Amino acid sequence: FETSSVYTGTEWSPNIDLTPGIGFILTPMEDYEVTFAGQPFDSSVAVNIQGVGNVFGIPFCGDKYTASQALQEVRAIEPRCKTIMNQAQNAKTSPVLYWGSEDMNGIKSDFKLNNYEAYYFLCEPGVDFVWKPSCSPAAGV
Repeated sequence: FETSSVYTGTEWSPNIDLTPGIGFILTPMEDYEVTFAGQPFDSSVAVNIQGVGNVFGIPFCGDKYTASQALQEVRAIEPRCKTIMNQAQNAKTSPVLYWGSEDMNGIKSDFKLNNYEAYYFLCEPGVDFVWKPSCSPAAGV
């Protein structure tokens, strides 16, 4: 990753220590395989959602959700969260998809979520709550 960087949530840095509970985004300049040691998730993981922008994945059961279903679950706790957006795997060839009430630079679509991919949740200032995905989203949202 010499010419790559990692986003720590506050800054882009070429070198950081990965810390449990702290998110990060890897941005290699070319295809790169990363392997993490550990045990697979056996239940959903609670996420602390604070402030305007939050980027996180749903590693245990993300594939059970569409964007509208995930947003509906989040909004049941905090209605000031307005939009979910995918983090396009390759912004040059993949469109940014979003769902919600805020107009974003991308394509509005109720896209399917995937395990181990990051999603951006846009909320209003001042939110601070914990969401633990139910892994049983409401049907027909």
